[in-house]
Amino acid sequence: MKVLICDQVHPIASEILRKEGFEVDEVGTLSEDELAKIIADYDAAITRGSTKWTRKVFENAKRLKVLVRAGVGLDNIDLEAAREFGVKVFNTPRALVQSVAELVIGLMINALRRIHEADRKMKEGVRAKKELVGYTLANRTVGIIGMGRIGTRVAELVTAFGSRVIGNDVDKERVIALGYEYRDIDDLLKEADIVTIHVPLTPKTRGLINAERIAKMKDGAILINTSRGAVVDEKALLEALEKGKIAYAALDVFSKEPPFDDPILEKLVKHPRVIATPHIGAQTVDAQKHAAEEAARIIVNELKKRFLKFVLISSSNNSIILSRYLLGPRIPSS
Repeated sequence: MKVLICDQVHPIASEILRKEGFEVDEVGTLSEDELAKIIADYDAAITRGSTKWTRKVFENAKRLKVLVRAGVGLDNIDLEAAREFGVKVFNTPRALVQSVAELVIGLMINALRRIHEADRKMKEGVRAKKELVGYTLANRTVGIIGMGRIGTRVAELVTAFGSRVIGNDVDKERVIALGYEYRDIDDLLKEADIVTIHVPLTPKTRGLINAERIAKMKDGAILINTSRGAVVDEKALLEALEKGKIAYAALDVFSKEPPFDDPILEKLVKHPRVIATPHIGAQTVDAQKHAAEEAARIIVNELKKRFLKFVLISSSNNSIILSRYLLGPRIPSS
């Protein structure tokens, strides 16, 4: 059986798959046409966020049974088409939790202590000690929108710093069960010194933080977004920064990436009170290795289950053809 690996996936994935007897092709990032042209030859695939898995690709995926996103977001995959053509889609959210959560903490401290400004001024030969007065993370109220795995880990980390956590989630009882104070979004925005967003991009969350909601935030609040850029109305955020309503925005994601060809996004990136990073939440060796390993194990387990099901059905019909097993890849082990 053949497995395709797209984008830059840690080599441990191919190592695991080859040890299990699979044939593996690593092709990097492909265009829609390039992927559609070759996908018919593969039983499973691993991808990250750059390659787009469109309806046209799935129409040509005659053998594809499993597609694994080595990461969290699935917005580069047409999930409806995948279901229609019988392809099971997985992701690896647990592998990235710590790396994203640690970046969030770093962005919070950077904004509170103005580390990026201090660094820039020192490089310019200016020792601006008196001007660069900041705040501690201790005693701040941190509002977390989305208390899934990453949001919960952020809550644990900021609590260790001495922050108070208020949370919002589609599952109110989850927030309460975790021991945090629940707030609806509007009340959370009014109360939090720092707001950090951890929700997927869906029709309901697109533009979730709009001009109306930004107006409800505390004067001088900090907004952090490491989820998806389109969750925030970026034009409204830029206006709030220019008016001084928002003290700092720390953005790892943008509605268009790279963000340099859009005039609003370019202004955001270059704004002196925006800390901009190029979608690096999961860009640690640790996270990419864990994600690749988990992705490979999912493929091994899924194809193993399918093989065993085939054997059982064949056995019940008294028609096992042993040469299919003996000449093909060995049964993947757990």
